[in-house]
Amino acid sequence: MKVLARIFSYVFHPLLLVTYTFLFLMWFNPFAFGSPDFKGAVSKQDINLILIFVCTALLPFIMIFMMKFLELLVDLNMEDPKDRIGPYISSGMFYLWIFFNVNSNPQLPPAFKIFTLGATIALFLAFFLNNFTRISVYTVGMGTMIGTVMLNWLAADPLTILGIFQIVLIIAGIMGTARLSLKASKTEDLYGGYFVGFIAQFIAGIIFTVFL
Repeated sequence: MKVLARIFSYVFHPLLLVTYTFLFLMWFNPFAFGSPDFKGAVSKQDINLILIFVCTALLPFIMIFMMKFLELLVDLNMEDPKDRIGPYISSGMFYLWIFFNVNSNPQLPPAFKIFTLGATIALFLAFFLNNFTRISVYTVGMGTMIGTVMLNWLAADPLTILGIFQIVLIIAGIMGTARLSLKASKTEDLYGGYFVGFIAQFIAGIIFTVFL
């Protein structure tokens, strides 16, 4: 059980969720990305997809491993909240940078721009709450995905969006179970993460609509 929990935690690591959500958005609304189908949208957005993966996953991963190599981190699992400070800050800088680039890119739809803003807000909220609690960044990521699906409910085919919503809920539930199985988080930290990620997307939607 713990082996499966670790595998699931790696596959759906929080730093990979921006890339996954980009693909999810192209799946249920390819027209917003300039193509009538998913494959065409991926082909048309391949450069943006690579850039998003590099800036929100690959570079933050490299920075975290560099911190470990330089002994700035005690453990890659970051069970001590103090170990999370450096990764939060470095990841936050990459997320801010990618948001400003995404926001100025006319090829990308508002739905993804709102998501990247929400993911950035969620990350900094988690960074702030890290001073008081061991909030689960894994469920923060899951909460952002749930919030994104909810915000885009009317923008896609009802059956497609319902199917995606069910898939995301199942993944989010398995993630919470996996983190509990590994004893990496307490129940309240998991629920706190879901809430922070979810509410951050709606905050981003308001900010984007009113100010951007």
